[in-house]
Amino acid sequence: MSVATGSIIGATALAGAGASGAFGGGGGGASSPNPTNVGNQYLALLQAFAQGAPTQLNLQEQYGPQYTQQGLQQLYQQMLGTGSQPGYLNLYGSDVVPAISSAANAANASAAGANVGRVATMGPGAVSAVEASNPAEAGLLNTLTSTAQGQLNLGTQVDPATADAITSSVRSNWTNRGLGTSDPAQLDEALQLYGGGQNLLAQRESQAGTVAGMNQSYYTAPALNLLQPGSTAAAQGQTLTSTGQAISGGAGPTLYPTSDLESLMNTTYNATAAANIANANNKAGQQSGLMSLFGSLGGGALSSGACM
Repeated sequence: MSVATGSIIGATALAGAGASGAFGGGGGGASSPNPTNVGNQYLALLQAFAQGAPTQLNLQEQYGPQYTQQGLQQLYQQMLGTGSQPGYLNLYGSDVVPAISSAANAANASAAGANVGRVATMGPGAVSAVEASNPAEAGLLNTLTSTAQGQLNLGTQVDPATADAITSSVRSNWTNRGLGTSDPAQLDEALQLYGGGQNLLAQRESQAGTVAGMNQSYYTAPALNLLQPGSTAAAQGQTLTSTGQAISGGAGPTLYPTSDLESLMNTTYNATAAANIANANNKAGQQSGLMSLFGSLGGGALSSGACM
C-alpha cells in the first residue's frame, strides 16, 4: 500500500466518522416528540378564549341584531314563500300532507286487508290450538257458554216455578182485601208476570255477557295474539338506547368540545413526529451520499496504488 492510498483511506474513515457525528449517528433513527400535556394545552386554550371574549362580545352586540333580523326575514320567506316561489307551509299543505295521507291510507288499507285475510284463514286454527292447550278448562267454558245461550234464548219467558210464585203472591194479596177475582187483581197479576219476565231477561243477558267476556279472555285474545306479526320490542329497545346515547352525548363541558381538543392534540403530535422523521431521513440521505463519495475516492486511490 502506498502512502497516498493510506492517506485517502484514513481521510475516508475520518469523514465517515464526522458525518456520523454531524448527522445524528449511523442509524439515522427518528426521535419521538415529547409527550403532550393535554391539561396545560387545554388551560392555554381557555385563556386564549377568555382574552378574545370581549372582542367577540362587542361584535355580537354590534352585529347580532342585524343577524337576527336577517334570520327572521329568511325564516319568513322559507315558511311563506316569496312571489311565485311557495314556502314550506304552502308545500306542506298542498303537496306533502296529501301525499303522506294517501300513502298512509294505502298502507292502512293493505295492512287491514292482510289482517282480515290472516284472521279468516288462520283464526279457526288458532282457536283450536288455544282450546287444545287446556281441554278441561275449555270444556267447562263451553258448558257455561251453552247454558248462557240457552237461557238467553228464553228471552222474557217466565219459568213455571217463578210464575206460580208471582201468581200466588198477587192473588193472596188481593184476596185478603176481598177482591181476589176483580179486574184490578187480574191486571196486577199480568203486570207482575211481565215485570218478572223483564227481570229474568236482564239476568240472562248479564250472565251471557259474563260468559262472553270469559270467551274473549280465553279464546279470542290469545288466538289474535298468535296471529299478530312479529314483536317490535327489539326495535323499541334500540330506539330507547339511541335516544339515551343522544341525550348523554351532550353531557360534560362544552366550552371546548373534548373530541375536538383530542383531535387538535393528536394533529399536533403527529405533525411533530412527521417532521422528526423527515429530518432524520434527510440526514440519513446526506450521510449515505457522503459515504458513497468517500468510498469512490478510496476505491480510485487503491486502484492507482495497485497500478504503481
